[in-house]
Amino acid sequence: MKLEAKSLLGMQFIINLGTETVSIFVGPIRKQYTIHKDLVCNAVPFFSKTFEGVFHEAQSGAVHLTDDHESPAAFELFIHWLYTGVVPAVPMEDKNLASWESIEINGVLATLMAYHELYYIAEK
Repeated sequence: MKLEAKSLLGMQFIINLGTETVSIFVGPIRKQYTIHKDLVCNAVPFFSKTFEGVFHEAQSGAVHLTDDHESPAAFELFIHWLYTGVVPAVPMEDKNLASWESIEINGVLATLMAYHELYYIAEK
């Protein structure tokens, strides 16, 4: 049976996920997210250093992000980008939203400020 190229890409993506997961706690409420370690470490050098280095987090498999620029809304956008390769676009009819107003994009509730925070997380 011959696999289509699309299927092969999906298989490669699954291989790149790995099997190990890590816990990332975000914001002052410490909202927990469990994501694939290989995926997040390959995407962001900060997470690679954290989970593959000599730090306590490498042993525990958990890190706490408490910076003001790391909100659960931004981290959910980050996870969406991490797993899909796409940053959800703000719908054109919402382009005049104030930075604190909430919008729902592909099931993710966010603020425009969350997009700024997403950049901050991805560039750690």
